[in-house]
Amino acid sequence: MAFARNLSAMLSGFALLAISAPSAWGQALDIPLIVTGAHGTNSWASIHYAHQFETDIDDTATEMARDSVQLIAGHRFQMTDDLFLVGNASYQGSYYDFSKNNDPAQLVWDDIHQATLSMGFGWKAGERWTLVGLLLGRTSGESGADFGDTLTGGGGLAIDYEWNENLSTGVILGVISQLEDSAAILPIPTIDWRFAEDWRFQFGVVEMTYPGIGPMISYSSGPWRFAVGGSFQKRRYRLDDRLGPIDEGIGQEQSFPVFFRVGYLPTPKVNLALMVGTALGGEIRSEQNGGARIFERDYDPALILGLQAGFRF
Repeated sequence: MAFARNLSAMLSGFALLAISAPSAWGQALDIPLIVTGAHGTNSWASIHYAHQFETDIDDTATEMARDSVQLIAGHRFQMTDDLFLVGNASYQGSYYDFSKNNDPAQLVWDDIHQATLSMGFGWKAGERWTLVGLLLGRTSGESGADFGDTLTGGGGLAIDYEWNENLSTGVILGVISQLEDSAAILPIPTIDWRFAEDWRFQFGVVEMTYPGIGPMISYSSGPWRFAVGGSFQKRRYRLDDRLGPIDEGIGQEQSFPVFFRVGYLPTPKVNLALMVGTALGGEIRSEQNGGARIFERDYDPALILGLQAGFRF
């Protein structure tokens, strides 16, 4: 009964965090990736590709489509029985296509490149607690943008508690700087719960060609993996020099994709997956250098198709 009461209180607290924190998650989505190394994986790499099909931007004659690529690699360095270092490097490419654009000064960007280096110093405190101190640096900008104007960074602390072999929960606390905006202050709750044989519920990082934060339920049957979920995603980047009001300004896109994924493991350490989803709550925005907002519109739900390949060593 005590365990049930503690678990109920913990889940209620996570619900409050989930309601209050999404606006900060967008600039901290890489942080949970390095926590992967706290759970026994020595090295990992993955490649993701997705196409978001053309959709209408509200109250304009403009349509938008996007191709996305993500590459991730990381390694865990075991220092002692209780201490470890985790390093992770990632690249996300977002390749936009705006068509029928009735105002080229507002929506004109093309290829966006984001690279992140992150490091964690971890301590296994007894049998149940794991703490990881986190640091990251990021560049996010359009091709040709001034590199120095694309940089952000931050740090924080990840805390994980293993209730038993089927349930672990935690929280990631931190501060991340943002381009032409105030720093994002976390928390991000995390849950990993094997609530029945072959079934698993997770809340935290969801890798969907671009890192996102949200829930996912998965089912395993032999080498097959089936999952449904969703993730909050936010892209914010420095734009290139150009004529018009967004010269060296800011572009931003955010949405909440929901998805169904089918995965196949040809070996225990290789995971191949096909994903179909829909981007909901999509919003596109442009800002002047300095952060003054010029353009902000919602866009219609957009179909997403994606492929993923992941490797553990």
